[in-house]
Amino acid sequence: MLLRTINFEIVVEHPHKYLFNFGKLIDAKFSLIQMAVSFLNDSIVHTNLCLAHPPADIAAACLQVATELLNPLQLPVVNSPSDWGALGIKPQHVDHIGLALLNMIVGNMEPG
Repeated sequence: MLLRTINFEIVVEHPHKYLFNFGKLIDAKFSLIQMAVSFLNDSIVHTNLCLAHPPADIAAACLQVATELLNPLQLPVVNSPSDWGALGIKPQHVDHIGLALLNMIVGNMEPG
């Protein structure tokens, strides 16, 4: 009924371009980008994050979670409030989305 009301016109801006742009800004290694893209793709399939949050926030959270799960001492990190704020992203959104991503990852790893 809802889709019929809006004439099946749904536009969702994907966060991939933001992820790649942020990756360039922090000079991220390929392994970090690869992991962040995996999280991003999984989040589109397994969650409603792309409908509930701005694409830039989702991209930032994917990069932050990937950074934390890889080796945070050797990879560029953009996770302080001032860093995300400079990009127009609210750090509390990144933290909230990051937690949802971690829940998704843990949920996908559980058997059954």
